[in-house]
Amino acid sequence: MAASMKAPLRVPVIYILGATGTGKSKLALEIGSKFNGEIISTDSMQIYKGLDIVTNKVTREEQEACPHHMINYLSPLEENHHIHHFRNRAIPIIEKILNDKKIPIIVGGTNYYIESLLWNTLIKPEDVKRAQKTTSVSQRIEEGGNVDVDKEMVEKLDEEDTDKTDSTKEMSSFHRDLDNKALYERLQQVDPKTASATHPNDRRKMLRALNVFDEHGIPVSEIHEAQRSAVSQGLGELRFPNSCVLWVQSDQNVLDVRTNKRVDTMIEQGLIQELLDFHQAYNVRRKQENREIDYTTGIFQSIGFKEFHSYLILSEDEKNSEKGKLLFDEGVEKMKIATRQYARRQIYWIKNRLLRNRGHQYPPVYAVDSTDPSQWSVKVHDPAVQIVQDYLDGTVPKQEPLPLTEYTDGVEFNECKICNKTFVMKNIWKFSVKPVIFWTSE
Repeated sequence: MAASMKAPLRVPVIYILGATGTGKSKLALEIGSKFNGEIISTDSMQIYKGLDIVTNKVTREEQEACPHHMINYLSPLEENHHIHHFRNRAIPIIEKILNDKKIPIIVGGTNYYIESLLWNTLIKPEDVKRAQKTTSVSQRIEEGGNVDVDKEMVEKLDEEDTDKTDSTKEMSSFHRDLDNKALYERLQQVDPKTASATHPNDRRKMLRALNVFDEHGIPVSEIHEAQRSAVSQGLGELRFPNSCVLWVQSDQNVLDVRTNKRVDTMIEQGLIQELLDFHQAYNVRRKQENREIDYTTGIFQSIGFKEFHSYLILSEDEKNSEKGKLLFDEGVEKMKIATRQYARRQIYWIKNRLLRNRGHQYPPVYAVDSTDPSQWSVKVHDPAVQIVQDYLDGTVPKQEPLPLTEYTDGVEFNECKICNKTFVMKNIWKFSVKPVIFWTSE
């Protein structure tokens, strides 16, 4: 039975984060059921209707056990859904839950979706107006701007998207037709500061920055500077001040085994047929519009589509041939590798964005350990429940949050002539040029 929450002293917003396979959804359900909370998903693939296996949604029974939001509200054929659509839909839901004296439990998922709810960092009209009071665009471009920037400014491009006017849509279409070299040259012209901190092959960030410039006539770097000057404590103020993060951790080796098993389970549940059915429906529309499959947009970003593509396009006879079996096995292995890599990126994001001090306002991050499933109650459930209860009681949790470390990385362009790669971040470059010692036995 759900605990009574008739008169809580303070209703917190709880974020449950962690790599895929650690048990985030399980913990969210337990906390939601105990404290009469409601769950908001921040998984950018679970917003699409259907495709429950490939997007790894919670079951219908689990959704009925605790109210879930931001799941199954968009057609999987929709390709123009952006982060501001998600943010504008999710925030009123969270505010209503708070007004009802219930706990919003945000669980996921997709990093920039989480950030759009954590911080007030998306571009707002007042930010543009504030930036427009500075020097003219032509003067900015002539001066070349100050290129002493850090990764924070460019990372914000992952969080942002702005509503587009018709003229902006036309310009965006023009930019999408340019190759990366031309895009980078254009960005260097209109926003050298952002260009100096963007990898020349990072097409998505370049397009975002150019779209902002085309819409507002002002570089996104200057809009960010205006945001920075407006927030006394740094780049990001917490959207919901009474927030905390529960980070569900797990030993990396154990996590790798879990993610591999998860892929096997998805295939047993009918993943391939689900992908085939969607491919068939999508290809009808794609052929009508004479378009190629784009694995960088919409539902096709889900791990599974790209990895099994070569197998999915085979005829039935080819699928049953030796070639088909080989491509199927390759798809399984590619999906396992991609899932493991995704889990590592999620862990890196938590460490890099929530535990490195850049001047943000940061929510406390409390770690719980799901490495040993037999110890779930002791090491995950019980400490997490106690932290939430302490927040409701208005007391400082007995468990210490993880400490913040100072941010020491920064932007520094380097090109490696040996491997023909461009490096943007200082620490990555330093690591890449460390001497390699070859040990030999004589």
